[in-house]
Amino acid sequence: MASTGVVLASADLVGPTDGVFEELTGPLKGWKRKLSGKKGGTPRKKDMAFVSPDGEEISNKWQLDKYLKSHPGVAVASDFEWVVSAAATPSGTPRRSARLTPKGRSFTEDTDEEMQPKERPLKRARRCLNGIGKKDGELPEMVNASTQDDEEIANGKKLSKIKEEQNGNDMEKATLLRSGSDSYNLQLNSINSSSWDPAESSHILAVKKALHLSAIPSSVLCRDVEQAKVIEFCKSSIVQQVPGSIYVCGCPGTGKSLTMEQVKLLSVSWAAEANLSPPDIVSVNCTTLTDPRNIYQKVLQSLKQKEASDDVVKSWSLCLKELRQRVCDTSRKSGGSPRHMLLLIVDEMDYLITRNQEVLYDLFQLPTYPNSCCILIGIANAIDLTDRFLPKLRSLNCRPDVITYPAYTKDQISTVLTQRLKGVPFTVFQTASVELCARKVAAASGDMRKALHVCRSALDILETEVRAELDKGGIDTPSLNVSESSGSVQRSSSIKPPHLVRIDHMAKALARTFRSPVVETIQNLPQHQQMVLCSAVRLFRRAKKDATLGELNKAYLDFCKSSSIPALAGSEFSSICRVLSDQALLKLGESREDRLRRVTLQVNQDDVVFALQGVRFFRNSLS
Repeated sequence: MASTGVVLASADLVGPTDGVFEELTGPLKGWKRKLSGKKGGTPRKKDMAFVSPDGEEISNKWQLDKYLKSHPGVAVASDFEWVVSAAATPSGTPRRSARLTPKGRSFTEDTDEEMQPKERPLKRARRCLNGIGKKDGELPEMVNASTQDDEEIANGKKLSKIKEEQNGNDMEKATLLRSGSDSYNLQLNSINSSSWDPAESSHILAVKKALHLSAIPSSVLCRDVEQAKVIEFCKSSIVQQVPGSIYVCGCPGTGKSLTMEQVKLLSVSWAAEANLSPPDIVSVNCTTLTDPRNIYQKVLQSLKQKEASDDVVKSWSLCLKELRQRVCDTSRKSGGSPRHMLLLIVDEMDYLITRNQEVLYDLFQLPTYPNSCCILIGIANAIDLTDRFLPKLRSLNCRPDVITYPAYTKDQISTVLTQRLKGVPFTVFQTASVELCARKVAAASGDMRKALHVCRSALDILETEVRAELDKGGIDTPSLNVSESSGSVQRSSSIKPPHLVRIDHMAKALARTFRSPVVETIQNLPQHQQMVLCSAVRLFRRAKKDATLGELNKAYLDFCKSSSIPALAGSEFSSICRVLSDQALLKLGESREDRLRRVTLQVNQDDVVFALQGVRFFRNSLS
């Protein structure tokens, strides 16, 4: 068995009638090793047992593995040495190797005579020495045994010194190489600079930065076909100086805006390859506009054609005229000098919808004017925007090409998350947790932005959990202590498995993200308010859309009577209904008398049932 490299600072032997107990130190502090071998012999594996700090006796590796699984972080299996030295045996008899090899002779020079048996069987000695003795009745002579011992010890010290000199001041690495233990190699990996530590704010910040929406990856995965169409259109329009327009649509978080960022970066290189001046790139997010017609002023400000004071004075019609003059330079004929192209990206275009859609028509007509240098890219979530709101585009010969981005599937979400996390030099998420996030988000919406938000939320949950454990002192950071005098390596604390984002962390993050605010509000209500809502659901199940406050009070009293719960008085009941009305759960009408006021349930009955189904009391009443 390979050496485990456990360093024992001291060993106190206590000898009861049933064996010898050895107090262990180092990583096994608090453990005892019980030696109960036969009299006059050397203990074997079956004669040896370990006693845990809680008193449980472990006599084989199977029991040890079972104990370590039920007590994680207590110790490592490689720390347990199942082979004992001769000095620790109950009878004091050394092993055959210790009696015959030079290393065994140099174990303890002061006790050599005590450890040697007084009468040694001739047959046993002759068999152990492979027939070196002269006669059958004589013991073989150990010629120059002490001289050989001294030479080997001296040689060993020289080799050890050479190794330390070759490694310089890195005593830790030299000691680990001499020990030959795999457990220390794992420990060096665990304390590597690239090891994941959720308690380090720099590690948390690096992972959150990789999962943030502002982090633009080098390539957009799982959107090869759609991205190729957009890039081919933009490249041909810029290189050939041909105006045109496309409409990019799809569900939120499907990579539309990310593709536009790639186009912005590539457009400059395309123009440089064709020996053309780089195009003017103007990107407008329509959610920032208070009036759809302000987009003309926004584009002119980005082109630095007008100052802010002039834009305030001029109306939107004058700004549109200025924009047309900028886009259509009549002084340049077709086939003349190269034109300066304009790449206009309009994000969230559905915010420009007006009564007569004049703003959308004006924008899509910009590339159709003579000598136009405008390349228009419209982005929105609605797939049928051009067909439903802009039916005249075909007749005006300005109908754009439509490129649709589908929602992400679970495999695509998992691939994109894996790509983002590859930029981090350590493992943070368990594979099962990433798969759970991908499946849930793909089934709900296929929104990649929501998947990134869920992962960041799960990381926050892990960070909070780790900091709470640190405050309680429940986390030990693995480290190595190197003794300069002896060159030995000791661990100050046991190595614990890394804190990764597990399935339970991801499940909590998903519940926070997809939980309905109505359900959460109902679950946090006091008991009697929940009982009033439960009574309303039971009352309105009878094909009734509304009822009077008196009818609801009667249903509430019946519910309390059947449940053996004291009911509230009439004034307290009316106060509870007003509180539920303030929280938009009930709607109360106007009347001179409270009991005649009309009551309507403002939330879906299924939401009330779902919110209260976790309580058996309400589940039985609503079933």
